[in-house]
Amino acid sequence: MRRLLSTVFAVAVVLTLAAFVLGLGMNYPNDRPIPVQPEWPAGVGDLANAKGRASGYMVNANDWVFFAGDAKAFNAFLEQYAKVKDIPLVLVLHPGRGLTGGLGEDPKTPYDWQLEIIRRGWGAEMPEAYKNSPSKYLVTVHLYLGGNIRLAELEVPLEIEVQSGGEIEQFIAHHQAKQSLVMPGPQAPVP
Repeated sequence: MRRLLSTVFAVAVVLTLAAFVLGLGMNYPNDRPIPVQPEWPAGVGDLANAKGRASGYMVNANDWVFFAGDAKAFNAFLEQYAKVKDIPLVLVLHPGRGLTGGLGEDPKTPYDWQLEIIRRGWGAEMPEAYKNSPSKYLVTVHLYLGGNIRLAELEVPLEIEVQSGGEIEQFIAHHQAKQSLVMPGPQAPVP
């Protein structure tokens, strides 16, 4: 009996430690506010809890929040994002539709944009221009153009850098690599 209790205790300790080692995570339902972290840059908590939140989740010190809405709502969100100080402001454009589920769920909830709040040292390094920033977080907005918002409708404040998510460039490079295997190159002139 003593051996059984010792084994059960040892398994319980291992499982408890594994939870701490593997990380902490939780889902953010859209009917409750997301807890604002005191170290987030000023204004990020308001963004995370903005109207149109479809879902979200956190893992350790990182948060992902998903929103559904139209171009008017997104442009208002970008105006609010442009006011965040001491961090690089980046909008990443993606083709297709965003789909998410909570932690451990299959992606099923459609969304139009995502707010990504990543703690420095937990998967994100601050760009060189912001190395001396007091912020401990990088906050990036991702827009998926396969839903309710069209590129022509965007009104991006000048403070925000716009980047490609890279999916189209990767597709083109992959296609060109396949073409180079099949299609003959330029022919050498015959003397």
